[in-house]
Amino acid sequence: MFGIKPAGLGARDVLRLEAGMMLYGNDIDENITPLEAPLKWTVKLEKNFIGKKALGKNEPKKRLFGFEIIGSKRVARQDDQIIYEGKNVGRVTSGTFSPTLGKSIGFGYVPPDMQFGQDIQIVICGKDYDAKLRSTRFYKK
Repeated sequence: MFGIKPAGLGARDVLRLEAGMMLYGNDIDENITPLEAPLKWTVKLEKNFIGKKALGKNEPKKRLFGFEIIGSKRVARQDDQIIYEGKNVGRVTSGTFSPTLGKSIGFGYVPPDMQFGQDIQIVICGKDYDAKLRSTRFYKK
């Protein structure tokens, strides 16, 4: 019907990660603020709304970044550790191999002062893999 073919959850995860879309329960939940996830555009801080006071008085303690694994096609999974300068600084929330980009990509929370382009490691099955922080939007049309 309509030339549409079924696709599974794996296909959905690849497409949403490439497009920078977060999955509730993995990347965002009721404990994540729009300032921690890249969702600041969803709130207008100059207007009055329920929760404005809570957002205004607390600086984000973490921030959702994208990452790409360098030199390997290994896929990071939820709760894998993110290492920076030998210290565990965060955790992976989602990961997959992107056939469009030809590399493994994912999302993870790290301290808010980290920057795009910083070198990190992702611990996958007990082994460190080099990775680089980047935007959560991997694919742009």
